[in-house]
Amino acid sequence: QRTFADGLRKELDTTGLSESELRRLVRGDALNTKIEDKFKAEAPATVLQAKLEVISAQTQDAVQQAIDRDNAGEDFATVAKAVSTEPDVATTGGAHAYGPQGSFSAAYDDYAFTGEIGKLSAPLSGGGTSPTFYAVRVVDRSDQPVRESKASHRDEASC
Repeated sequence: QRTFADGLRKELDTTGLSESELRRLVRGDALNTKIEDKFKAEAPATVLQAKLEVISAQTQDAVQQAIDRDNAGEDFATVAKAVSTEPDVATTGGAHAYGPQGSFSAAYDDYAFTGEIGKLSAPLSGGGTSPTFYAVRVVDRSDQPVRESKASHRDEASC
């Protein structure tokens, strides 16, 4: 008991919290852990996910030209780097990692889960006030392990 009391006093001195504040934080953390463990136990180990290649452009014509270049045999990443307006395309070459339905842009999320694997889409419209158009290739669609960031949103939920 003496060791616990000394440790508690040291923690209170270090954090500047009162004992009741520290107890509330510990209880809250324990509750979050229990909730997270329950969700992990009930969540599926795998879920259907798609892996994509995407080119975005401000006009339908620009996307169509990119599609034509790809269909002519030009390397997709090269075309994406030359045409796409996505901010990270210089490093990704337009490749998007596996993601579950709902994790992609609304403009092509449905296509990611219905489009023919390996075939580049026709131009897809993003709509909005300043429309963006997309060409999307579904590289793969399969059950993939659920990653921690997709299974648990504790940090976002507690904000």
